[in-house]
Amino acid sequence: METTMTIACAPSSARTSKAVAGTIVRTLAWPFVALARAIEARRQIAQMAQLSDYMLKDIGLQRQDLQDAASLSPFADPTRLLVSRVVERRAARFLSRERKKN
Repeated sequence: METTMTIACAPSSARTSKAVAGTIVRTLAWPFVALARAIEARRQIAQMAQLSDYMLKDIGLQRQDLQDAASLSPFADPTRLLVSRVVERRAARFLSRERKKN
C-alpha cells in the first residue's frame, strides 16, 4: 500500500519579489497613467468643442457641458460628468413624453 503525502510550501522568494516589484511599479506609475488619461480626455473635449451646436445636441450635450467638464480637476474623469448630463437629459425627455401621453 502506497501513501502519498503533499507538502505545502511557501511561495518562492522569486515569485514574492516579482509581486512586490509589480506593486511598487504600479504605485509609482499611477500618477503618470492618470496624467496621460487626463491629457487624452482634455484633447477629446477640445475635439468635441469643434462640433456644431446641432451635432452636440444630437449626442445629448450642450456647449456648457464641455466647459464644465474641462474645468474639472485634472485627475477627475470628465467622461462621468458628460455621461451623467446625457443620461439626465434623456430621462427628462422620456418623462416629458410619458406625462404628455397621460
